[in-house]
Amino acid sequence: MANLHWYFYGIGLGTFKYIPAHFFLMQTAESTSDVELSYFEIFIPTYIGSLLSMAVFYFTSDYLMERAAKKRHIANLKAIEEGVELKRKKIFTKTNKMMVNTKRKFGIYAFTFIVPLIFSIPLGSILCAKFYGHQKHTYPLMALNMAIYGMVMSAIMLWIYG
Repeated sequence: MANLHWYFYGIGLGTFKYIPAHFFLMQTAESTSDVELSYFEIFIPTYIGSLLSMAVFYFTSDYLMERAAKKRHIANLKAIEEGVELKRKKIFTKTNKMMVNTKRKFGIYAFTFIVPLIFSIPLGSILCAKFYGHQKHTYPLMALNMAIYGMVMSAIMLWIYG
């Protein structure tokens, strides 16, 4: 059994960027100590970290989006009072088009799998809540997709680092 700090390190890695979390955990454990992590010592901490981050950002996304809208509104009002013209924010960026195309082509299943992995767990959770927050199975589907990805990546890391 590995030291407790490896579990906390895995949880910390899993909270923000899930794609390299397994690799960084294995690479750091191999290069700094003689600890050999098992499959579950790789999977469980990184998965718990991703679940914690997803829960926090998914369930607070309404508040975060409202807060961002209020800040934009206040900045616009302040700029109008001062007579300064604000630069308009682009609406149809390549990233926005990609997200909408993914949503339309593949639906909730691919969106909840791809978006948290490509961007990050916090941003992906907020985007999933924005597009699919009205559906009750969005968060469980995100958790399932992260579990599947985590199991595959843990197995690959054990295969690589043997």
